[in-house]
Amino acid sequence: MILHSDLAQFGAQRDQHWPSGIHLLPSGLLGGIGVIHQLPGGRDSLWLRLLGRGRVQQRAIEEVMAMGSKDPERLRVLELLGNWKIILDERGEALREEERELVMNLSPAYLKWKEETLNAGIEIGQRRGFQREQDLTLRLLRRKIGALSPEQEDQIRALPIDQLERLSEALLDFSAPSDLSQWLET
Repeated sequence: MILHSDLAQFGAQRDQHWPSGIHLLPSGLLGGIGVIHQLPGGRDSLWLRLLGRGRVQQRAIEEVMAMGSKDPERLRVLELLGNWKIILDERGEALREEERELVMNLSPAYLKWKEETLNAGIEIGQRRGFQREQDLTLRLLRRKIGALSPEQEDQIRALPIDQLERLSEALLDFSAPSDLSQWLET
């Protein structure tokens, strides 16, 4: 841990234009020192605080978890944290105490990322399955009764899954385009 007296040895000084935790070095060195545990919360310091330890890191992970579920930055961070946890898990017994603490901190983020990734995959699969069912129903209708008007295709594509399934069964009894028109009206 860097103490204030240690920073003074480097000539580092707080500057009112920078957030707490950032100490600028003398102008000839063109740099600064970031003291992770002194950084304020928020997105601007999130990546650095994730690299911190203990409570600082745990709070940063909690901030990530609190971001909106559709936030692209949240998704990227959760993926990286999940990968980090997997790497540490693979090391197994060789973990030091602070690494074990890190694994504990990363576990909720990893589980959340895993759940969201799985749910996204399920949602994509359902959309693709629904689209395939729409395409199959349209192909069967064209084969059974001939060409469909663009309005009919739009109506069929707008049907919810349960009505699309009913149409798929009903089309077996169709013999003319009027059968489809009548079904769509009802």
